[in-house]
Amino acid sequence: MLASTLLASISQRTSTSTTHSKDASIFELSFQPPSAIPRSVLKKSSTPPRALAASSTHIFAAQADKAALHIYARDSGLQQTLVPLRERATALTCARDGALVVLGTEGGSLVLWETHTGRVVRTPEAHLGAVTAVRVDPAEGCILSAGEDGAVLVWSVAALLAFGDAGQEWSEWRRAPVRSLRAHRDAVEDVVVGHGKGVRNIAVSAGKDGTVVVWDYHEGLQLRTILLPEAPTCLALDPCDRAVLCGFEDGSVVAVDFMGMDGEQSGDITSPIWDERRQALVVQIGAEAKWKPPAEDIGSTLCAAISYDSTKLLTGHQSGNVIIWDIPTGRFGSQLTATPLPGPVSNLTMLEVTGFANTQHSKVRIKEVVKPRFGELDTNEGLVPDNYKITARLVGDLPFQHLSAAQAQPVDTMSDVERALCHPSFPPDLLAESLADMQGSRSNVTNAQPVETSTARDFMALDGDTPADKEMALQKENEELKRQVEALKRLQKESFAQLEKLSGENAALAKAKQGDQLEAERAELEKAERSWDVGNGKKKSKR
Repeated sequence: MLASTLLASISQRTSTSTTHSKDASIFELSFQPPSAIPRSVLKKSSTPPRALAASSTHIFAAQADKAALHIYARDSGLQQTLVPLRERATALTCARDGALVVLGTEGGSLVLWETHTGRVVRTPEAHLGAVTAVRVDPAEGCILSAGEDGAVLVWSVAALLAFGDAGQEWSEWRRAPVRSLRAHRDAVEDVVVGHGKGVRNIAVSAGKDGTVVVWDYHEGLQLRTILLPEAPTCLALDPCDRAVLCGFEDGSVVAVDFMGMDGEQSGDITSPIWDERRQALVVQIGAEAKWKPPAEDIGSTLCAAISYDSTKLLTGHQSGNVIIWDIPTGRFGSQLTATPLPGPVSNLTMLEVTGFANTQHSKVRIKEVVKPRFGELDTNEGLVPDNYKITARLVGDLPFQHLSAAQAQPVDTMSDVERALCHPSFPPDLLAESLADMQGSRSNVTNAQPVETSTARDFMALDGDTPADKEMALQKENEELKRQVEALKRLQKESFAQLEKLSGENAALAKAKQGDQLEAERAELEKAERSWDVGNGKKKSKR
């Protein structure tokens, strides 16, 4: 049976009801099968909107009232550690099953933290104001950040985490956004990323100016602009990228259907937003398209999430209620909890659905996170630091291949890490590649300064070199080579002379040692003869 759960957090405790325990702030709620009682409760947290993330082992919650990050272990339900930050985090997300945590700060920069190594990478303050949302695309190749300056910036994960080459220029270039998406005239409230893992994927941003923009963030194209009746407060994207649902201050919701937002239902399986002829169109959504909330005092819609089957929409409100909407009919369905939560529901995060027969779990598990090591793993040499190490646990069985000389071997589909773990020793090709990379990196670092000089010299040679100059240069090279050969010959002669001298000394020592042995043997023989003579003399005297 499939089971679906979600995390709900509050930004502050406003209710004194005794229904929930004291300091309860993060709730694990069961959506399928439905249950009105939370499965587990985490305490002592105050999480701002879009600042809660979860992996298979941990829950990460940024704090609204202080520059700190609370980390909870999902297996024990207790707070594992508290990570102090240099400035308050206003947005948070995680990738690679919690191995990478991305924080958006109130200063407008991003902080990337590797939880299995402790390495921290900080970007420049690219946003003019606080970061309101950060998202990682499903391929985990790009990070999208939205800010109060009305911009959506696209960052390359590989470029940010790479140690790179030596030099300050390279470091500044790779830690800059690869693309800037600007279409909003006011702050961007939220941004969501499509579920496609290829280069053809979308992102949707919502601004306080009442506009929703659909982007092709890989190319930086504005695919469609949608005008809403008022400024949205949160977004939720359909798992099939067919529609985006927007929440508002009055607790209502609007669904923007990409397949029919131009007034007609398209029979093509391709979404109309990719039609280049319609990219300049602006779609107006009227107030009559709003889904009415069940009560007027339910409060603003602060967050939203969609079920895995795209049939239900869950919204968290200022009053502490979590409402379930029926997407096909666009109507209120029910409330998720029997009583409201003790504060405004600032985050709703759907967890991975369990119960599938062929679910593959990661074989690397982070039992305890490594706290951020600010500045300890920074390098300007392009090399991996000596103190850079991974702390993780391997779980499950490794995929060993059956090797037989009588059978043709299949194509190796294992990764380099798996091959290194399964091989009796390190594979020779991996060792050769690693040594070549290390040698290349060291040569680049050693020759980093003379590059400009040699380039300039080559450039000048193209302007003024003549055949006579080239011949003179060749003669100089030949003379230098001859000097090196003569030096090698002299070194060889000296080496042979030293070897002969050592051989003579060894022979003399051996001869002297042999003479000493002969002298000792002769002395022994003389001693034996004297003792024999003395014995014979005693016998004659007795007679």
